[in-house]
Amino acid sequence: GTTGTPKGALTSHHNLINNAAMIGRYCNINSQSITLLATQFCHMSGIIGGIVMSLLKGQKTVIASPVYDSIKVLEAIIKEKCTNLITIPPLCADMIEKSKLHNLRPTTLEVVTYGGAPCSEQLAMDLKETFNIKSLVQVYGMTEMGVTFISRPEDTLEQRTKYVGKVGDHLEVKVVDREGLIVPMGTPGELWVRGYSIMLEYWNDEEKTQEFMQHNRWARTGDQFVLQEDGYGCIVGRIKDCIIRLGDKIFSSEIEEFFTQHLDVIEAQAFGVPDPKVGEEICVYLRLREGAVLTEDYIRNYCKDKLPEYRIPRYIRFTKEFPRTAVGKVTKYKLLEELKKELAI
Repeated sequence: GTTGTPKGALTSHHNLINNAAMIGRYCNINSQSITLLATQFCHMSGIIGGIVMSLLKGQKTVIASPVYDSIKVLEAIIKEKCTNLITIPPLCADMIEKSKLHNLRPTTLEVVTYGGAPCSEQLAMDLKETFNIKSLVQVYGMTEMGVTFISRPEDTLEQRTKYVGKVGDHLEVKVVDREGLIVPMGTPGELWVRGYSIMLEYWNDEEKTQEFMQHNRWARTGDQFVLQEDGYGCIVGRIKDCIIRLGDKIFSSEIEEFFTQHLDVIEAQAFGVPDPKVGEEICVYLRLREGAVLTEDYIRNYCKDKLPEYRIPRYIRFTKEFPRTAVGKVTKYKLLEELKKELAI
């Protein structure tokens, strides 16, 4: 994870093999597939999408480099004629930029499977246009429960970006309030999941296991989620990532999605900064396209007629790269530490 102390999630062969079978079906994986794995084996996408999928479906799995490098990924896709890519949206944005800068244009990619972070409709369109991809597959899951939501072949581009997919086969889900009571369809609440893909326990940590999993095997995701009548769902944000300013709840994912709609913004990361007067102020870090020049004043003016005043970030910063975990996820706490030092708070 990007915030908590590492925990050992104990899974079974039954968890992994059945989850891989479901993913393989919706991603059209077979013995002719050549998959570039842009995530790592310490991540569930690497374990299931790389190791287990190779054993189960007979696909060829390609590893471009020990740590993520967009240029090496692009070169490997071209050299190995990869048909599939497993990645996360922030890395996709970097791939698109590097592809144009270095004239590296893969022509064999058919399916891109992504999860772990929101994907804007603009980024999805850029992916399809740049690499001539036939299908984008959005997945949602956790190390503790594998993939629990996944796009369907008939989904529209809007469905693939607005939602994290439809609930997976042979899984139960519900969205609940703070008391654990089911909320009406279309209402935000915490997502709980139950089924074959749930881990057995946290290794040697009964307390954390009980926090995560109820006695009846319902697992708490910690994600604020909206479930629709047709089984499709979308993440509002991590409950822990909720910024509370003067009592108003603002999810960082909503702020990030707003900024990534700007054509010059490749990636945005928002988080709360402690403030004695309002509780928390909003900070956003922006990574811009090569050659783009934006200023703090421009961003504030851009926000004025598009966002309510309480959602406009007080702190706006620009960066060429974000600190990341081994699997490519941004470590926001490092950005917060950096800002606190700057502000001396």
